[in-house]
Amino acid sequence: MLSKTTIEKWIIPYLSVGSSDFEPTIPLSELIEAILYRLKTGCQWRELPTKEFFSNTILSWNTVYYHYNK
Repeated sequence: MLSKTTIEKWIIPYLSVGSSDFEPTIPLSELIEAILYRLKTGCQWRELPTKEFFSNTILSWNTVYYHYNK
């Protein structure tokens, strides 16, 4: 899997920024790592092991899917 520094250096700068002033409450690197895990393994969204990816808060698979779909 990609490291946190790799995600922050090579992926996050190329993501589009929304028009609102919404500041994410979770680190984007953790969110991207969870999305990449799902894409790599092909697991169901409901089976995503979210406890492994988020250090401060535990998010549901719905939240990860929302950001992926957005």
